[in-house]
Amino acid sequence: SKNEPNNLSIKGHGFFGSTNRHEVLPFEFIFTKDIKYKAEIKNILSQFRLSFDELDAYCESNEWLCEINRFCLQWTPNQMKQMSEDKQVFLIEEQLNLLRGWIDKTRTFELTYSTTNSPYIVQMNCSVISQDLCNKVDRIYTDFGKYLYRYACSNAQILINKFQTALQVFDQRPSAIEEFAKYASYLAPHKTELSTNQQTIEYFTSLFD
Repeated sequence: SKNEPNNLSIKGHGFFGSTNRHEVLPFEFIFTKDIKYKAEIKNILSQFRLSFDELDAYCESNEWLCEINRFCLQWTPNQMKQMSEDKQVFLIEEQLNLLRGWIDKTRTFELTYSTTNSPYIVQMNCSVISQDLCNKVDRIYTDFGKYLYRYACSNAQILINKFQTALQVFDQRPSAIEEFAKYASYLAPHKTELSTNQQTIEYFTSLFD
């Protein structure tokens, strides 16, 4: 500095700093010890804090995405097996509807989010939602649907074979007491299972629907 030969001043590029020539300081201390510089940095950080607070609020408002991700992480093929064997059509339909809703929501989720309440805009990439998370849910939905279809087809065929065998037996009218006893012993369990078989048929019909 011409006016104060013992002082060193630095100006330009948005920075202003000064120090005594006889002080031994790291270069960055010239700025961090400057009051104006510190005030400006404090203002910038407070503006960024507003942006990050807005990001926090945005993330909290979309916390339902965490629920979907947890579901995907915890989902196993055994759950498909358990739900199909429980034969609760309402629960299966409810699960499928939930998955369809999640697919629609994640597929149309915005690709980016930009803060608006501060001069310093922070942009967050949200494409992982419509790409990765949506694909995970869609895969579960597709696998579940395929499993239910295979389950219904295979078990319906078993039931059909059972009925065909029963019809063959019932078509053979007994001509002797011994044959009648065998006929009656075969008929009894089928009469008992009639109601259960009817429910099973309705269940398979619902799955195909």
